[in-house]
Amino acid sequence: MSKQKMQEKDVMPNRDNAVVGYASDSPRVMLSSERIDPGEVISGRYEIGNAIAGAPRHLVCRARENVSGREVVLKICREAKSAEGDSASGLRNEARIAEHAGHHPNVLTYYSIDHLRSVRGDTLLALVTEAAPEGSLRNLYERNADSTSIEDIFAVIRQVCAGLSHLHNKGVLHLDLKPENILLFGKTGKLADFESSVILGSTDAHPGDDQGDGLEIRKGTKAYMAPERFVVQRVAELGPAADIYSLGIMLYELVGGSGRPPWTGSAQYIRDGHLRKDPLQGSTMGAAVTRIISRCLQKDPGQRYQSIDELLPDLDAMEQEIAETNEPCVCDQEPSVEAKAEADAIYRELNQSASTGEIEEMLELLAEAENIYPSHPEGRLASLRLGRRVRAFSKSINSCAEAMASGNLSRALQHAKDAANINPESVPAKKLIGYLEPKVIEADLLGALEKRDFEQALKCAEALDDLEFNVCELPEPGVKS
Repeated sequence: MSKQKMQEKDVMPNRDNAVVGYASDSPRVMLSSERIDPGEVISGRYEIGNAIAGAPRHLVCRARENVSGREVVLKICREAKSAEGDSASGLRNEARIAEHAGHHPNVLTYYSIDHLRSVRGDTLLALVTEAAPEGSLRNLYERNADSTSIEDIFAVIRQVCAGLSHLHNKGVLHLDLKPENILLFGKTGKLADFESSVILGSTDAHPGDDQGDGLEIRKGTKAYMAPERFVVQRVAELGPAADIYSLGIMLYELVGGSGRPPWTGSAQYIRDGHLRKDPLQGSTMGAAVTRIISRCLQKDPGQRYQSIDELLPDLDAMEQEIAETNEPCVCDQEPSVEAKAEADAIYRELNQSASTGEIEEMLELLAEAENIYPSHPEGRLASLRLGRRVRAFSKSINSCAEAMASGNLSRALQHAKDAANINPESVPAKKLIGYLEPKVIEADLLGALEKRDFEQALKCAEALDDLEFNVCELPEPGVKS
C-alpha cells in the first residue's frame, strides 16, 4: 500500500449488476435473489472472476481491474447492520489496520476501499487487495501434503514471523492468525485478514482500537485463540503474546504432526482446552519441538515468548532437530480412561440423534469426540451416517438457491422444505421457508384472481393470513454454504 491515505471511493454501476448476499462454491456467485457471473463487469471497473469464499456477511471473489489490468481480490459487503454485526465496519477496520501497518513484504497489500451501488439502491463496500495465486498455507498443507517438505513449511513460518514482528513493532495485534490467513505468492507468505486486528494505544474511536469491549476481543477463530482472550474484558489487556500463542497452535498443527489444532468441536470444548488442558501431555515430540510449542502455549501470557525476536533462536533449534532426525514429528498419545469414557458418551448421543439432531451441532460433537479419541471404533460409522445427512441437506439447499435464481419459487420452496425435513432444527432452512412460502401463496392468489377462481383465491388469502400470523417475526433469510 502506498503511504497515501486509503480513500473510500464511490464507483457507480453502468449496467444492471448488483453484488449482494451469498456465494456458493461454484464459479457463479449467488447473491440473495440476484447473481453475478464470471466475466461480468461491475461498475464499469471490475471484471469478476471466480468466487473464493462466501458467507452471510461477505463475498470474496477474484477480479481484474480494467484500468490497470491487474488481478485483484474483492471482499464485498452491504453497508448495513445485520444479525452478524456491522460487517462494513469490519472492512473499514481492516483497511485502517493495513494503512497503519504500512508496507512489508510479508503483509498483504491493500489497494483501496471502494463504494459500489447496485441498481436496487444497495450501497456496497468493497475492499480491494492483491490476489494470491497459490492460495493459503492451508491449501499448501492439505492439497500438496505429499510434495510439501518440512523445509517449505518452515520457510513460510519464518516469513509469518517476519510479518508478525513488523505488525507488533507498529503496535498492531493480528488476533486471527491461522493457516487460512497466510496467503502464498510463489514462495513468499503474507499475513492477511485484519478484521479482528487492533491497534494498541490508539485513542480514536474505532472497533479495532484497544478501547474495544469483551465482544470485540472474542472476534476471531476460537481454535487458535489465546486463553486470555476468553476472559479479559478490554483489548488493552492483551499483548503480542496473544499472537504468539496462535503461532504456537499453528506450529502444533503444521510441524507437530497432528494436522489440526489441539482442540476442535464445540465452542465450550475449545474454550476449556485453551484454558485448562495441556496439548503436549503424553506426546512423543522431540525436545526442541516440545520446548518451543510448550512455551508458545503457556496459559499465562507472561510465561510465553514476549516477542518474535525471542522466539527465533528456538525456531532455529527446532528446524535443526527435525532435519537431523529426518523423521516426521508425531503428536501421538493414548487417550486416558477418562477421555475414552467422555468419547463413549458423545458417540452414544450421536447415535441416539443420528437422523434428527441439528447437523451443525452434531458435526461439532463428532469433531470433539474425534479430538478426544481419534481411533474410537464408533468414529467411522458415526462419520458416515452424518456425512450422508450433510450431503443430502447441502444438495437441497443448493437446489433451493438455484431455483430461486431461475425464478421458480414453488420449486425453491419444496427444496427448502426437503432441507428442513433432513435437518429440522436448521435456522437457514426455516428462514428460507419463511421467506418463500408467502411469496408462493401470493403468486397462487394472483393466478387464481386472473382465472376468476374466487374460491381458490379465498383459500390462498386465508392461508396467507394464517402464514403471516405465524411467521411475521422471522428475519430476512440468509443461506449458509
